[in-house]
Amino acid sequence: LSDVTLRVQVTGRHSHHHNLHSSTSPPTLRVQGALVPAHRVVLAARCPFFARMFASGMREASQHEVEIEDVSLDALNALLEHLYTDAADVPSELALQLFAAADRFGVERLKSLCAAKIEAELSSASVCAVLVVADAHSAAELKQACVEYIVRNFPAMHQTDDFRELPRPLMEAVHAALSSALFGGRSSGGSGVGMAVG
Repeated sequence: LSDVTLRVQVTGRHSHHHNLHSSTSPPTLRVQGALVPAHRVVLAARCPFFARMFASGMREASQHEVEIEDVSLDALNALLEHLYTDAADVPSELALQLFAAADRFGVERLKSLCAAKIEAELSSASVCAVLVVADAHSAAELKQACVEYIVRNFPAMHQTDDFRELPRPLMEAVHAALSSALFGGRSSGGSGVGMAVG
């Protein structure tokens, strides 16, 4: 193993990508203070974000160490495992983080796998957080699933702090969907009806 590989400090369920070696000078990803070795050819072939970076002449493209911000170490490990092995298993506890990371890095298959996992496991405890993330990442189908879940469970949901703290545009989307569900879309004052129910 190379010196770089020996310096890796990572945690995760699997380590397929950590044990691979390249005769070229591979980039090392730094995340949350840990060093994660990778292979330029794999990152560029499987991930549009890195493909653009390495082709752009950006400073990071020529550096051996690339800082990755706003992504947890566990999420990055899971993302790399998918890039190297096409793994389809999405851990429930990482699904939302991994969804956001997959969207950021342009890994559409992984993003879809995460969205399906998240939607299948929606709950009153998670749905508002998922709705915020889905909206931030322009995931229309997942956003709609969250809105529909809240509408179906509105009597309980509208009393929760998570619901009350939703951004106004999302609150209005829920109220509009609630009005449509109650009145078949005939009411023009959807948000008012939603506010009055329960």
